[in-house]
Amino acid sequence: MFPRHPNACIDEAGHDFYIGHFPHDAPAVSPRKLAGFFLRGFMIVACLAEAAGAAPAKRLVFDVFRGDDRIGSHVTVITTDGSRTLVDTHTSVDVKVLFFDAYHYEFAAQETLAGGAFASFVSTTDDNGTHHQLAVRRKDSAVEIVADGKTVPATPGVVPGSFWNEGLMRSGTVVMIETGALMKVVVKKLGEEKDAAGRKLEHYRVSGDMEREIWFRDGSPVRYRLVARDGSIIESRAR
Repeated sequence: MFPRHPNACIDEAGHDFYIGHFPHDAPAVSPRKLAGFFLRGFMIVACLAEAAGAAPAKRLVFDVFRGDDRIGSHVTVITTDGSRTLVDTHTSVDVKVLFFDAYHYEFAAQETLAGGAFASFVSTTDDNGTHHQLAVRRKDSAVEIVADGKTVPATPGVVPGSFWNEGLMRSGTVVMIETGALMKVVVKKLGEEKDAAGRKLEHYRVSGDMEREIWFRDGSPVRYRLVARDGSIIESRAR
C-alpha cells in the first residue's frame, strides 16, 4: 500500500481527496456540482482544523419558507484559521405548484477574508435555468469583478452583499452575489427585539437597489426576509 499524501484527507466513503483552489478564471461549474464541492469543502475544513488545531467551524443552518411553506434550505459554514476566514454558503430552493416544479434556485459560494478584510468571493447560480458564475477579488487597493466571463468596472472598497455577519451591515455599494451587478444600498438599524426564548436580536433593514430585512443574534444572522419577484414573502429562519 502506498503512503497517503500529506495534503490528503478522507471523505465519508474512505477515498482520498486533496486541497485545491477555485481560481477566478476557472471554467463554468454547475451549481449542483459546486454544491458538492461545498459539502466536500466542509469535510476538508474539518480535516484541516483537526490536523492544525484551528478553531472549529461555525455552521449556520436555515430553513427557507415562502409564506407557511418550506421550500428549501440555506447553509453557511464559517471557518477561521489564524488571520484567514472562509465563508462557504449553499442555498437550494424548489417551489412547487399543484405538484409541478414552478421555480428552482441553486446557489453556492465561497468568500475569503484576510486579516478581517475582504479578499475574494466566487459563486455559481442556477436561477430557474438562468446560470451565472461570478468571481470577485481584491487586487491591491482595487476590486476586480468577473461576471459571466465579462469584467465589470468597480470602485475600490466594494464588497459582496452577502451580509453573513453583523459587522458587514453598512451603507454603500455592494456586489450582487449572483450576477455581479453593483448595487447602492442603505443599511438602517431598526433596533433591538426579543426572540421566543427572550434572547436579544438586532434588526436591520437594507434598502435601495436591494431590499431585505435581517435579524442578528450575537453577531450572526438568525432570520432573513425579502420580497420575491412574484410579491411573495421569502424568509430564511435559523434552526
